[in-house]
Amino acid sequence: MTVVRKLSGVAEAIALSSDGHTLVGGGGKSFSVWHLPSQQPQLTLKGDANDIYDLALSADGQTLVSGSLDKTIKVWNLATGKLKFTLKGHLEFTYWEIVA
Repeated sequence: MTVVRKLSGVAEAIALSSDGHTLVGGGGKSFSVWHLPSQQPQLTLKGDANDIYDLALSADGQTLVSGSLDKTIKVWNLATGKLKFTLKGHLEFTYWEIVA
């Protein structure tokens, strides 16, 4: 294994696309999207009110789902970096396991 880039901060959650080309890692209130073949960052997304604890990518790699301590699940468009919508409703904190 070769380390090609050292990242700062803590990754609380990671997700890898099914084709192995996209890696998403997040911690705190933001996450970064990386294109693995070029080893280049594509986006950094912010928007969760509390720490992110789970990430999942859709099978086509176009949609990202994040779960955080604010008791929400957010659905993101990775092509635009825009938030599509937020799911709310839990009254207490829940550890999410997201399968996309």
